[in-house]
Amino acid sequence: MNDKNLISDDKKLHVQFRLEPGCLGPQGLKHVNSFCLFAQKEFESKNNHFVKWEIIPRLDKSAPEITYKIRSKKLDIQQASKYLKVFNQKLSSFEDSLNDDITLMIDRYLSQ
Repeated sequence: MNDKNLISDDKKLHVQFRLEPGCLGPQGLKHVNSFCLFAQKEFESKNNHFVKWEIIPRLDKSAPEITYKIRSKKLDIQQASKYLKVFNQKLSSFEDSLNDDITLMIDRYLSQ
C-alpha cells in the first residue's frame, strides 16, 4: 500500500471492543487489564490501514461489547457496515474474525 492510500486516524473506523473479565477464567478480574494491553498490541497491526483498535475491559455489563466510531461519533450497525463495505469487508465476517482473534489471544495469554 502506498502513502496515497493511507487514511488519517480521524477518518479510520474506531473499534472499541470490551472484554468481560470472565472470558479469562475465574481469576479474570485480576488479568483483564494486562490482557487488554496484550491484545491491544496484537491488534494494532490488524487492518490498521482503516481501523483504529481499542481493547478495554467490560466492567459495566450495560456497555455494548463492540462500539464503532468515526471522529468520536458513534455509528450504528448500518453505518459501520457501510464503512466496512468500502474495504470489501462484511460486518458479520469482521466481527467473527475479531471474536476468533480474541479467543486465540486469550489462549496464548493464558498459556504464558
